[in-house]
Amino acid sequence: MPKQFFIIDGYNFLHAAGMIPRSVGPETLSRSRQHLLRFLENRLTQQERINTTIVFDVHQLKNEITPQEYFAEMVVINAVDYPDADTCIEELIARHSAPKQLIVVSSDHRLHRAARKRKSVPLDSEDFVDYLRSRQVDQRETDGDKTDYHLQNIDYPQEDLPQDIKSSSGDLTDINEIELWEKRINELEQE
Repeated sequence: MPKQFFIIDGYNFLHAAGMIPRSVGPETLSRSRQHLLRFLENRLTQQERINTTIVFDVHQLKNEITPQEYFAEMVVINAVDYPDADTCIEELIARHSAPKQLIVVSSDHRLHRAARKRKSVPLDSEDFVDYLRSRQVDQRETDGDKTDYHLQNIDYPQEDLPQDIKSSSGDLTDINEIELWEKRINELEQE
């Protein structure tokens, strides 16, 4: 099955999923982030988690926050070295070694434009939340059943797809090789 890579706009996704309360403080943000990460852990397959990067804004206590961490094999980037998460995500899109295999999850039009520029697939956070909630994924893969949960069965709006990805079925482009992701991991580790 072809591989896909995900970059998720963390707080945008939190709002779309309704996982963040109206009154927000440092403790509530931390709990909301953990809730989001557990939600993704339980809804994404292991291969999808390995290929997922979540980016969060950091406005306070930048010196006390780790720029990069891992959760359930997903890369979590705290945009401490950027003015905001969007700027960090734009850089990740621009530097991605396999942009046609990349799905950028955000409802931010700025990020949609950056994704389209590299022929990546922009996907609204609300649509991704709905898709993940509709999946009945048991990550433990009991009974040896490895059901295919590739995102080709999600209906992407045709106007949001780059020209070379459009097809009558709305399927994503074919994904190449694992070496591309390994190269991306090495790039992130060197940053």
